[in-house]
Amino acid sequence: MLPGLTPEESRDLIMSVGTHHGKRRISPVEAGLLIQKALKAGCSVETCGQFLGFKDPSMVSWFLKLLRVDSGLHHLIGWGKAAGTVSFIAATELGTLNEDEQKEAFGLVIANDLSKLEVFQAVQLRKRSRRRISECIEEVTRMRPTITRKHVFLGAVIDDVVKQHLSKLKQPERDDLLSNVMSELYGKLPRTSARLGTDRFTIVTDEEGANALKKSAKPGFEPAINQLLLARTPKL
Repeated sequence: MLPGLTPEESRDLIMSVGTHHGKRRISPVEAGLLIQKALKAGCSVETCGQFLGFKDPSMVSWFLKLLRVDSGLHHLIGWGKAAGTVSFIAATELGTLNEDEQKEAFGLVIANDLSKLEVFQAVQLRKRSRRRISECIEEVTRMRPTITRKHVFLGAVIDDVVKQHLSKLKQPERDDLLSNVMSELYGKLPRTSARLGTDRFTIVTDEEGANALKKSAKPGFEPAINQLLLARTPKL
């Protein structure tokens, strides 16, 4: 067990970092926050790296780099390349942008399904040319043989009681909750992924899914989702 962490937190950390299981107990950012907590409690980088099974203790710094990303985007960071997420390594690179650009960049990376290499190319182009990150991402995507874009829907969690409840859940638990809400509201939407943070959510889908969200008889996807999230929140 690492200094400053509870047995459950240490277990979540060791069962999520350094494993290739498809579904992990916590997200990369949540792992980064636990590592930061242990370091602040006096744990050395070397001890932390050994606990996590890293051959090189410098790997610990990659998790700390994630914490430079705006907190409102944390729910979009995944362990690897998956629909509706930005991969761990790509997110560390996007974290070097200023906060005003990060939100735009994350949305464009997901909408254009950029690879890790393409993200690095876009960010380096931004730093060299000083053009907007949107222009740099567009230039990178133009070099592809074919261009594929996805629809990204952004929504805010409105109710404070819901936010308080979500803050107590781990990222996989929040994502499962949103997926269940989406299924209840819209049925099965192929090629659609949904990520839920503590105060906002993101839905990434194809043309079919986008049309379903836009044409639904519900009062718009954002209020409909908020209503059901509130209904599924335990009463205090």
